[in-house]
Amino acid sequence: MNPIDLGKAIAETGTPIITAIMLILVVALVWYLIKRQTKREDKQDIERIKKQEKYDEEQKEDRLYHRNLITNRLEHINDVSLKNTELNV
Repeated sequence: MNPIDLGKAIAETGTPIITAIMLILVVALVWYLIKRQTKREDKQDIERIKKQEKYDEEQKEDRLYHRNLITNRLEHINDVSLKNTELNV
């Protein structure tokens, strides 16, 4: 093919070829961006789960601490009440 024939061929059939190439590039870009966003979201989910587990553990410790405070206080009140009853008799 002569250079003139090649230019003429590109001019005649170039639009569908350029459109196909651009379409392939856009699809590849969208696929890459979706893949990257998915990885980012997965990392955020893992971090969120770790934070939630840490928070849950702290809440569990706090509940246990307060439960023990109340239980110990009630036991103390009960003991004092029993001693008071003995002394009243």
